[in-house]
Amino acid sequence: WVFDVDFEDCPGAGIEIAAGAASGGSFKISESDFLQCGRGISLLSGIAESISILNCTFYNTTTGSDIGVLYTPATFTAYNSIFISNNAWNNQGTFFSGFDFTRSDGRDANVFITNNAGAEDKNPHVKINVNNNVSTTTVTTAGTFYKANWTNTSLYTTKWVANNNRITYQTDYLLDAWAIITGNITSNNSNVRITIAIVKNGVTGTRYGETDLRIVTANQPFQFSTVIYIPDMAKNDYLELYVTSSQNGDIIRFQDVQWFTNTQ
Repeated sequence: WVFDVDFEDCPGAGIEIAAGAASGGSFKISESDFLQCGRGISLLSGIAESISILNCTFYNTTTGSDIGVLYTPATFTAYNSIFISNNAWNNQGTFFSGFDFTRSDGRDANVFITNNAGAEDKNPHVKINVNNNVSTTTVTTAGTFYKANWTNTSLYTTKWVANNNRITYQTDYLLDAWAIITGNITSNNSNVRITIAIVKNGVTGTRYGETDLRIVTANQPFQFSTVIYIPDMAKNDYLELYVTSSQNGDIIRFQDVQWFTNTQ
């Protein structure tokens, strides 16, 4: 436990956790400053470690290559917990290095990096962009919900996996999700009512944020926007956008979609 200590001009690391193959260690630090250190805190090696880095400031060398917190996942493995919160830096060098929250295996999905001045919060969030999609969804039976078909144009993921019209939650921690979905939609029929909704884990009997759209003219893009709240997301839960129509055999196309999901 380190409290209220200044580390200055350390060419290697101010603090280095190098436990090797040892397991179950714990390191906590708060209210400490790192000034012109090559690496402020280096999480180099250890197994099943518990790490807490709170309320520290990293004054990296101006125009230099200093790193505030360096994580080496190849040798610092199977952590019990890593909490990095309420820290600050001087926008020089690198604040945090080694973490990868885009991995499909969720290696770092349970690392908490939040409320650090000058750094993005790494709570689970994901953004999907779909432009000029040509795939269609056929509503064989009116009133029955079908998963919308599209191919993602681009995406940005943190602790989610995105695979076209499916986003899968990776972290062990139970959080609520909220989504903003905008875009445009077409139908091959005129004067139909289209309903869209989020479905969790493929269970269409429970739908979130149902929104009705009135399509007046066939094959003309109709803009839509909706905000949806989904409580209690657990690890490996997934969300998809579903659609139905008031008319049998209706062919729906989600031409453009912008879907942003965040958690709290």
